[in-house]
Amino acid sequence: TFCVHHFIFKMNNSVEEVAASLVREYLSRKGLKKTMTSMDQELPRTDTSISNRSDLRRILHLESLYKKNKTQEAPLKALLEVIVKHHMEENTGINANISRGTEQCAFLLQQQDIVPKSK
Repeated sequence: TFCVHHFIFKMNNSVEEVAASLVREYLSRKGLKKTMTSMDQELPRTDTSISNRSDLRRILHLESLYKKNKTQEAPLKALLEVIVKHHMEENTGINANISRGTEQCAFLLQQQDIVPKSK
C-alpha cells in the first residue's frame, strides 16, 4: 500500500504543478505581472515547475487543439483559453443533442397520445 499512496501523492503533486504552470502561462500571456508576482510569492515555483510552453502542451496532450487554434482568424493566446473554448464547444454540442433528443421524444409521445399536445 505504500507504493499506491506514494503514487497518488506524486500524481496529486504533479497535477498541482501542472495546474500552477498553466495558470502562470495564462497570467504571462495576459501580461498580468502583478498577479504573477503575487502568485510566485504565495505559491513559489519549484524544480518541477513547467516553464516551457511546449512541454506544458505535451504534458496536457494539447498539440492538436493548439494547432487548430493557430488556424483560427483570431487565435487565443493562452493554453487555458484554448482548453476552456474546447470544453465549451464540446458541451454546447452535447447540450444541443440532448435538446434535440428531448424535442423528438416529446413529439413521439404526443403522437402516441401519451402526453398532451402543447397549445
